[in-house]
Amino acid sequence: MVNTGSQVDALFGLNLCQRKKCINFLMIKMDHSYADGDGSIGPRPGSDRSFGVINPDYVDRLHNIGAHDIGHVLGLHHVLGGQGDNVLSETQPHGDNLTPEQCQQLWTHLDQYAC
Repeated sequence: MVNTGSQVDALFGLNLCQRKKCINFLMIKMDHSYADGDGSIGPRPGSDRSFGVINPDYVDRLHNIGAHDIGHVLGLHHVLGGQGDNVLSETQPHGDNLTPEQCQQLWTHLDQYAC
């Protein structure tokens, strides 16, 4: 079980099942009071890969948790102060949409991931 950001960082350091120039996610139980998912915003510093952890218990239960964390890996930050209909809303439930600016940013970052 993952309980802290430092534990996520330690998993990244192990380089388990991670491909270069790819978005790499591990499905690992997480302490819900810590997070439902955690990942880097863009490629990890000093690395050519992105990494995240998603709690498999919440993939079916929390709307768009996977899309939300993939958005982070592709460089998007939370939409502050907004709940509404945005996938990158700060709190649950996450919405279904992105702004035109977020879409443009995603397209800018996609070429970092060849696989």
